[in-house]
Amino acid sequence: HAEGVRLLPPGDPYTQMRDRETIVEKKYQREVWKNVGQPGVVLAHGRITGTWRPRRNGKRLTMTIRTFDTLASRDRKPLEAEAEAVASLRGASSVEVGFETC
Repeated sequence: HAEGVRLLPPGDPYTQMRDRETIVEKKYQREVWKNVGQPGVVLAHGRITGTWRPRRNGKRLTMTIRTFDTLASRDRKPLEAEAEAVASLRGASSVEVGFETC
């Protein structure tokens, strides 16, 4: 299975697998697959472990990362780096990352 952590965009092919229970616990599936406003997902070590949503205000991007369980401290820095890459792709000059637990 995959190592490391990544932010996958809404509608990423990985989230379109038929057997959703192999990548997300049943109790978190409503959080990942919403009918309206589907979030991006946090992929950590081969499993979806949370969601993320960006909000732009001028040149600043605020990203909220909600994890299903406590996030390992070693995974924070790589997610912050991913958030900076997303901000750059969206034309933002800075990003603020907030972490929450569901």
